[in-house]
Amino acid sequence: MQFRWQFAKDRLLPVTLLCVFMAGNTRSAFAADLRLIDAIEIALTKNPDIAVQRSQTTFLRGAEMQAKSQFDWEFAGSADLSRTITPLDTAGDGAPVWTQTRQFASGYEVGVIRQLRNGMTFGSSLVAAATQDTSPGAFPGQKNTVKLNVSLTLPLLRGSGTENVTGQESSSELNALASGYMVRDRVAQTVRDVAVAYWTYRSRIQLEKVAADAEEQSRTLLASTQKLVDNAEKPRADLVLLNADYADKVIDRKAATLNRTEAKNSLGRILGLDAVAIAQLTLAQDVLPLPQVLRAISPAQVQALGERALRRRSDVSAVELQTEAAIKLLAVAKNNLKPRMDLQLNAGYGKASEGGSHFGFISIPGRTQTGPSVSAVLNFQFPIENRSASGALLQSVATVEQLRTKRRDLQIAVVNNVEAAVAAVTSSAERIQIAKDGLTSYQKAIEHEVIKQRNGFSTLIDVINVESRYVNARINYLQLELEYAVALVNLNYAAGTLLPEVVPGKSAMDRVTIDLDRLQDLQRLFL
Repeated sequence: MQFRWQFAKDRLLPVTLLCVFMAGNTRSAFAADLRLIDAIEIALTKNPDIAVQRSQTTFLRGAEMQAKSQFDWEFAGSADLSRTITPLDTAGDGAPVWTQTRQFASGYEVGVIRQLRNGMTFGSSLVAAATQDTSPGAFPGQKNTVKLNVSLTLPLLRGSGTENVTGQESSSELNALASGYMVRDRVAQTVRDVAVAYWTYRSRIQLEKVAADAEEQSRTLLASTQKLVDNAEKPRADLVLLNADYADKVIDRKAATLNRTEAKNSLGRILGLDAVAIAQLTLAQDVLPLPQVLRAISPAQVQALGERALRRRSDVSAVELQTEAAIKLLAVAKNNLKPRMDLQLNAGYGKASEGGSHFGFISIPGRTQTGPSVSAVLNFQFPIENRSASGALLQSVATVEQLRTKRRDLQIAVVNNVEAAVAAVTSSAERIQIAKDGLTSYQKAIEHEVIKQRNGFSTLIDVINVESRYVNARINYLQLELEYAVALVNLNYAAGTLLPEVVPGKSAMDRVTIDLDRLQDLQRLFL
């Protein structure tokens, strides 16, 4: 069974085409600016954690097949042919006479056996044998016997009951299903991580541009002031302050370039690219999601979102299935503490005949029994200490308790994370609006300060200070935009909405869609 990704918008390429996309030259693959969907496609194809989790799913499917094998039909058969020659020493007229006897034996046996899901074991066999003996006084010719045997073994204590017999099978099925949910959760985590790294890379590009603009503004101011100084319209002392400011701006721009490079490298590593491909990674094209005007989110809405997250989150579903699987094994471990008492019922019906070939005697007419042979055997086995079963029970109890604790802790964490993520998103949106208003005010302040400086009402350092505050406001605004984008991604993951909810009756490994619009539309979370 394969896990396939499908993207919801026609502007996004299906991930199955990525094999062709990645098979080409790396430079041509990154010829255009990188989009978020491109980054996600690459990560879903190359991410090693997804590959490992899918391998684990295959492993558990194999374990499921092994568990089911205890109910398979087993066929057995054999055929034999032998000739035995025995020398004899007999007396005749007082003189020794050497002779020998010949014995021929042939036969075959076929049978089937199967354990039933209620614990009983059914078996049936057909045994045929033919013998011919030339010993003195032996019956001349070939003697044939054919017998049909049927047996039924009923466990009375250990191993009785459908739940105890099929517990291992049911547990393996549940673990295999849980593994599918774990793959799904790993996909959601990968989408989240790629989106966060992509937005970070995009933000660092914008911050580098802000630093470059500030550097250019400082250089321009320095150059214009230099002309005024050369014309004796400004004192030379003004150049000292402007040179220092320009040096600071160059340092800030170089630091921003380094941060952008580090963000690109981080994104490339998450995508699973090698060093050459990371170096060729182009600029991030998609803009960060902008905050939306939201109505007040009530506590009831947040609570409802948390409750839906418990149903949608794949990791929660996986732990629940693992817990259920462990409970199945716990019931089996408890049953294994019982002593073994089996009732075996046997019935047989046969016939005898004479003559015929070594292997064709089954069809020769002969005498049959007047009634079947029957027997009943009661087997009892009682391990005195039974430490093996007791130890297995302790392990099963501990496993169930661990999974129950993990499930309870995960459910609490999911609800808390949803609440925290909603608070982070709303807080970021509110601060972005405040920062946007402040940014507009700083732009006006710069214009006023330049006019005042030209008219002699303020100094050059006042202009530099206002411009520096404006640059800091731009940086703060971009950082808040990144914070909002990251918070929105984290909220979608916490709410379990990065991937669609599993349809009841469908496997978690069925085709899914990744709707990237959810990363920019907060309103849809509360519909």
